Amino acid sequence: RGVLLPASLICLIAWAPAATRQDKPDFSGTWILDAARSSAPDVPRALTITMHLVSTTKRGEPMKPFFKSMDVRREFANRTTEETYPLGILGGSMGAPGSRASVTTRYRNVWEEETLVLELETETGPATEIRAWTKHREAWSFDTEGGLRIEMADSSSTSQPSTAALVYRRKSN
Repeated sequence: RGVLLPASLICLIAWAPAATRQDKPDFSGTWILDAARSSAPDVPRALTITMHLVSTTKRGEPMKPFFKSMDVRREFANRTTEETYPLGILGGSMGAPGSRASVTTRYRNVWEEETLVLELETETGPATEIRAWTKHREAWSFDTEGGLRIEMADSSSTSQPSTAALVYRRKSN
């Protein structure tokens, strides 16, 4: 004998997965560096990533899901760093005008198609003088084999530009 389900329950079951899907890659998980496919010194050997999905308004009403932020733990050979990146925003801060220690920071953490781009720019020194600056860019995406690919570019007013490509494989449980 079969089990009869009300039509409303069948509709709810069919709808539920679509309600929590979003249209951008989810990089959540623990990732191990694929050293053979990576090019850079002093890079994280492992990454632990948590992406925070929002699917309801503050009032609890359903909305189109999106990633609000991403926590990244980077494990280097001799240190560990942790950062939280708010996603989908542009922002920055400016130091006190005329101050000798003035620092201006700009960041941009946005999706470009299926790639998550994280950019950070800083300028230091008085606004009335030539300021020292740095730029860092990371482009996160999945490669054709399901690996996490991070392309990095760095430049500054005091050094030559550099680039690196890192590939990580998802850690098996």
